[in-house]
Amino acid sequence: QTMVLNPHGDASIYETLVRLTTGKSALLHPFIESKGTFGKQYSDMVYAASRYTECKLAPIAEEIFDGIDKDAVDFMDNYDSTTTE
Repeated sequence: QTMVLNPHGDASIYETLVRLTTGKSALLHPFIESKGTFGKQYSDMVYAASRYTECKLAPIAEEIFDGIDKDAVDFMDNYDSTTTE
C-alpha cells in the first residue's frame, strides 16, 4: 500500500510555506495568512518552529481554488486506482 502523506516529516514543506506567508513580506500577493514569527525576507531574522506559528489560506488563494471540485480540473486515478489526484 502506498502512503498518501509524506513520511519524512514537514521540515521542507514548512520552509516553503514560510516563504508564501504574509508574515515573510516576500510576495506582493501572499497565498497564506500567517500568525507568529515567520521572519522577514530582507533581514536575517529566522522563522519560528512550526509549533509556534499558525496559518490559513488567504482570500486570493481561496479564489484560485474556487470551483476545483466542480469539474474545473480533471482528476484521474493514481497508478493503482486507490485515490484520485
